[in-house]
Amino acid sequence: MGFLDHSTNNIIVDAVLTDTGRATLAKNDGSFVISKFAFGDDEIDYSTIRKFGTTVGKEKISKNTPIFEAQTNGDLALKYRLLSVSVPDLIVLPLIQITHIQDGSVFARSEGLTQKHVTIEQTIAAGIIAVPTDLVDSAFVVQWDNRFLNIQRQTSGGMTTKTVSNNVASVTVAASNQSSSGQGGLVDIDISLNGFGDDYYDTYSTGGSNPEIKTQVTISGRASGASVTQEFTIKK
Repeated sequence: MGFLDHSTNNIIVDAVLTDTGRATLAKNDGSFVISKFAFGDDEIDYSTIRKFGTTVGKEKISKNTPIFEAQTNGDLALKYRLLSVSVPDLIVLPLIQITHIQDGSVFARSEGLTQKHVTIEQTIAAGIIAVPTDLVDSAFVVQWDNRFLNIQRQTSGGMTTKTVSNNVASVTVAASNQSSSGQGGLVDIDISLNGFGDDYYDTYSTGGSNPEIKTQVTISGRASGASVTQEFTIKK
């Protein structure tokens, strides 16, 4: 959904259903129920405020920022959603970090390196006492290219059923405990290489004398909205 602020001071709402929403609506069985919504500020360049100050910066943003067209692809919409935080003087948001990747980020098929243990932690900048309670991530959303990789929990705990759209797979993984800093959520997952033949590899690799496939895994916090993307390389 996009808000278009015209010179007449009228607010025009450009709203569309995502592909998932349209598929649910098309069932016509009463399952299409809007239970919640979120706003995002994907278009906003906050360096404008740092450059011109709060008053002038806000004015420049409201008058000069083009608004993205509403997206029907849920994987592209609301990358940076707005948050309601109970701490009025919060100046630093928590981060999602990958703190450990077993044997690095390269899968070597010829050497049998087809699975990696990965640790994901929620942290916050040094000097901040703790992650605000309403931003502590009790679960993480993991997304990856289903053609090349697969994700499982390393330890016992909750994980939703995998969904796949346009080769992008997604699961929600419950945090197992607190991070090493004691400030946020933590979870361990296994990232494994899918089995495929050389012809399939040649189709998606970079080619040349040292062909390789590069693919990404993105982890987002359910409460904080913070995310991190890790690139993995697959060698023949």
